[in-house]
Amino acid sequence: MIRRGYRRLVRWGLFGLPFLGLACQSAQRHKEPVLPPAAVAPASAQTDSKIRLTEAPAAPQGRQPLPISLDAVLRLAEEQNPQIATARSKVATAFSEQDLARIRWIPDVYVGVGYFRHQGGIQLQEGPLITSNTGAAQFGTQVNADFSPRDIAFRQLNAARKLLQEQGDLSKITNEQLLDATTTYVDLLAAHSALAVSQSLIKPLTDLLAKAEKAYKEITRPDFELQVVQIKAELRTQQQTQEKMRSVIESATARMNYLLGLDRSTYMVPIDTQMTAFHLVDVSPGVDALVGQALSNGPGIRELENIMGVIQSGMDRARGISRLMPNFNVQVGDGVLGAGPNNLMAWAHRFDLAMQARWNLTDAFQTERKRRVAFAQLNQVAWTYEDLRGKLTMGVADARATILYAGGQFNTAEQQILAAKHALSLSEKRLENPGVAQNVTYTEVMTAQKSVASAQLNYIDLMREYDKAQLRMLLLLGPTGAPQEQTLPPAKPGVKDGL
Repeated sequence: MIRRGYRRLVRWGLFGLPFLGLACQSAQRHKEPVLPPAAVAPASAQTDSKIRLTEAPAAPQGRQPLPISLDAVLRLAEEQNPQIATARSKVATAFSEQDLARIRWIPDVYVGVGYFRHQGGIQLQEGPLITSNTGAAQFGTQVNADFSPRDIAFRQLNAARKLLQEQGDLSKITNEQLLDATTTYVDLLAAHSALAVSQSLIKPLTDLLAKAEKAYKEITRPDFELQVVQIKAELRTQQQTQEKMRSVIESATARMNYLLGLDRSTYMVPIDTQMTAFHLVDVSPGVDALVGQALSNGPGIRELENIMGVIQSGMDRARGISRLMPNFNVQVGDGVLGAGPNNLMAWAHRFDLAMQARWNLTDAFQTERKRRVAFAQLNQVAWTYEDLRGKLTMGVADARATILYAGGQFNTAEQQILAAKHALSLSEKRLENPGVAQNVTYTEVMTAQKSVASAQLNYIDLMREYDKAQLRMLLLLGPTGAPQEQTLPPAKPGVKDGL
């Protein structure tokens, strides 16, 4: 009984481990974001300027809610994205074709039965024409081997080039789809945050409208009527803004469902309760170090370098002694042969062997043309490589500039929120003071409330730009860790001048 109790506790403990992991992960995710030194706000600003999302919205009827986070987006996009899955299938096909190319030297072996029948004229070896009636049957194995060293080498090089090309396409597509999925998730968070800002304005504007209407009833003045109309117009504007944000959320959710390979009825519910800075890459080493890392480990770089190496290797082999190698043909047959006149047959063992070495003289006149084709292919890959290097350099520089700008503006944006809230507080106090209320308009308070919302939206926009730039930088730098100081790899000289 005691052992059963221990076993039951162990089973319940193992069953609870995943939930404990999810709780720890959720607690870790809700920690304050780590910002660059220039973007850290003072302690007084951090307590009153964060924009929190609305409560997790209930999924519409008939739709399945799915709690989502950045980690889940990266995992699901890499595992279930249709385009990435297609690219992986092409890589698997290229691997299979490469395996076939490696065993291309294995001869063809056939086992079968043959029956031969002849009736009528036939010529003797001496020349006279005679008539005969014969039959023959053969049982056995036949081996046909056609060895072309140059053809086998070409097939292997072509299979290796195709495999590297598919791997490069997989790297490119994976980078694009992950970037699209993560930036869409950031847009989803930003839309929820903007919706929360707009919803936070409804109650203050409604209360302000009630005060303005009350004042207009007590003191019938044209300016009070104008203020009532303006506050009502602003309420309608906020309602339109909320509908627009809900539309953006629906659009982002539909795009996320496609990118993550989920059912269209899935409704995304962000786990994060506020916009956070994804501090994923340290950009302090400088643009040269970051560009150097991207040009060494960025998506598609190594695959293109390997493709150029494969093409160059094939061209070197074409100039070597292998171009003088002949094609070898071997035929071996072993079995039982039965033959005789009419329908009579005598059986005997039969073995046949034929060997031949042949040189294709036509290739000697096409060598220069084939070399030009190889140079053209190498030139095309070289230009693609240069274009990729330029795009990576541009992307790293652009992402780093955005990170530095947006990260450096966090403190200013938070101070702007605090200043707008302070101005709102002063306006509300002046409005509540009977001695100066006649000099304060309700639209002034409304303008102050809009200023707070505008400052919060500016903070959200900065956070969205910063997060997108961080994600883009992370994907551009490749799978390695922290960037290291290194020089830019030089371009291969003379590649584009090969023609």
